[in-house]
Amino acid sequence: MKPVGVLFALPEEAAPFRRRRLEAKRVRIACSGAGMRAAAESAERLAADCKLRCLLICGFAGGLASELRPGDLALSRQVINDTASPVTYLADSVLLSAAESVRLSGIPVQGGTLLTGERILTRSAEKRALAERMGAIAVDMETWGAAQAAQRHGIPWLAVRAITDSVEADFPLDFNALADADGNVDRGRVVLATIARPWKIPALLRLGARSSLAARNLATFLESFLEQIPG
Repeated sequence: MKPVGVLFALPEEAAPFRRRRLEAKRVRIACSGAGMRAAAESAERLAADCKLRCLLICGFAGGLASELRPGDLALSRQVINDTASPVTYLADSVLLSAAESVRLSGIPVQGGTLLTGERILTRSAEKRALAERMGAIAVDMETWGAAQAAQRHGIPWLAVRAITDSVEADFPLDFNALADADGNVDRGRVVLATIARPWKIPALLRLGARSSLAARNLATFLESFLEQIPG
């Protein structure tokens, strides 16, 4: 049986899912790093290494729909980007139907358009403006790039993103100023920024708790979803 590729951006997004030890069920897990380019390159490597049954593009996202709260999940019906490219990629309808059939207590799931951007949206005003302009329910930095690679190789794909911050939430720090050109946040720079602004610590701890919840809910959903994927 061909393996299912599960592509995350960051190790902390993947950690709870890795602990499920699902490799025996023909699951290939990879972490790309942040950004569309890194996601596309990682998806290309997965496609070259093995013939994938499908690709699941997973990780954190910011909520753009008012009803999405931290820990909720967003399923891609399609993905657009906030760059010059007007191309829209449609998620595989069979995978989407299987994902929508999963019912887990306490983990709301919503389908809609995902938006991939080139930077972290740190302010509520930014997210609200983008939601009105683009009509997406959630925003991330990788899905469009990975979907582009999957489409190129004829691999069915679906994105499942876990919400870490609602549309009303501001981040405690400007993580774009603490990241490299691809959007990978430098932990050392975060520590230094926190030392300089100790009053930000409670908000950073709350963000960490929301991110942990999002990663756990994502892992729980993916484990159930893998049982629903058609063989």
